[in-house]
Amino acid sequence: MTSLPLYWLTPNKQKIVNDLKCEFKNLVTEAIAQRQLKLPPIPQVVLNIQQLSLRDDVTIKAIAKALTEDPSLSGACVYASNSALFSPRFGPCHDILTAVSRLGIARVKDLITAKAIEQLKKDAQFSQECNALLTKSAGLSRTFAATMVLICQEFMKRNPQLELDAGKAMLIGLLADIGLFSLVSALSQYLKEGNYIDFELAKDVMAQCCAEASFSVLQFWQFDKDFLTVAGNRRMNHVDPEKPSYHDIATMANHLLLFRSHDEQALSAHDIELSADGADILYQLSNLDDQAFQQACQEVLQLSGM
Repeated sequence: MTSLPLYWLTPNKQKIVNDLKCEFKNLVTEAIAQRQLKLPPIPQVVLNIQQLSLRDDVTIKAIAKALTEDPSLSGACVYASNSALFSPRFGPCHDILTAVSRLGIARVKDLITAKAIEQLKKDAQFSQECNALLTKSAGLSRTFAATMVLICQEFMKRNPQLELDAGKAMLIGLLADIGLFSLVSALSQYLKEGNYIDFELAKDVMAQCCAEASFSVLQFWQFDKDFLTVAGNRRMNHVDPEKPSYHDIATMANHLLLFRSHDEQALSAHDIELSADGADILYQLSNLDDQAFQQACQEVLQLSGM
């Protein structure tokens, strides 16, 4: 490779820029394909509960016992079990066993994974640029998740018979870009090995690969297809426009946020198919002013306990 000082003087600068970008992208895509992308280093208790939840003979008591090893995650589950979003039909809950019983084993697994990933993004120990990227991602994930909930709730108001769950929409949104942490980790390792790539170029590669990386991580942890379709931006066996999937809701949420951020270029390239209800919901939420929309998102986050 051309030495770094000469790199900036060479007449072939753009070619070398493209080569550097391709080298890193090839490394990342190969790691994803071979399932060698480093998983986010979530707490052992989360991994234990992920494994327990896959067993046919697992009990609520076993999940609750495993959770007690992490007071922070236990508290998050108790808090969620008292929230209007995750547990709207019950009175106050003060213990972890009751919380797990109310939320259900699958919901507990999803919830504590989302909480662990959010904390990882906030406590990241990479370069300043990478840490800033993950911090921004945490904020965007919360806004995206809250927007998914708003859309989900509007669909449920129009048709209470739909098999949708606003709490699940929240967790799907929070975990949609989970692969970003693994990509940042891959970039950090790439640079430690003496390679070089401009951060803006690396960001472009990570943006292109994030969906596949997120799909790979959630598939490895055996999350259900609703999480996988949104994380990987893949539609799976869904053909009825009158029964919106979580992928449909995520697509609408993305479109709405692009509209609200005035990203005309991205918006023009963003294809979306809508039912009559979907079009009405998108029109309604698009016409909220910025303050009203931000307040609605904040209320969703408060109601969720997240």
